[in-house]
Amino acid sequence: MDISTGLPVQNRYVNRDIPKEFVNGVSEMRSSKLPTEFSSELYLAANPDVKAAGVDPITHYLQFGAREGRKLRPEGVQRETTGRIRGVVRGLGERLRLKHGN
Repeated sequence: MDISTGLPVQNRYVNRDIPKEFVNGVSEMRSSKLPTEFSSELYLAANPDVKAAGVDPITHYLQFGAREGRKLRPEGVQRETTGRIRGVVRGLGERLRLKHGN
């Protein structure tokens, strides 16, 4: 949409039309929401192929994982322990940042 006129405009990039299917797919992905208990660390632990591929866990879950029925956490990790694990991981990350000055 042209912000000065309010009229719709064609989606273009480098003087080429962007297919509507692509635009709609991106909009769908943006509207998808992560579950409140989602943890990147646990998702990667439960899905080692995603970790090995070096893919961002949030992007992977939103684009593929939810539709594929991927597990959010490894077997045996209960929801109530998820918060504690996340806290430990964050604490370790903070210690590393302080130690190495990043």
